[in-house]
Amino acid sequence: MFYHIPARNPVKGSVGHVAIYAGKQKIVHCLPTSNFFLTDMNKPYWKEKYLFARRVLK
Repeated sequence: MFYHIPARNPVKGSVGHVAIYAGKQKIVHCLPTSNFFLTDMNKPYWKEKYLFARRVLK
């Protein structure tokens, strides 16, 4: 899952964060200064920054 984070790259539509869909509406991701997180992808913060998703494995 690809997200636009304006603080990291202000160019509209640019990818600033990547996460992996973990199932049950959760994403696995990490931040540069911390460990990994399991986060609800429907939180407003992530919903408004969502760009697109791509399937990597079939």
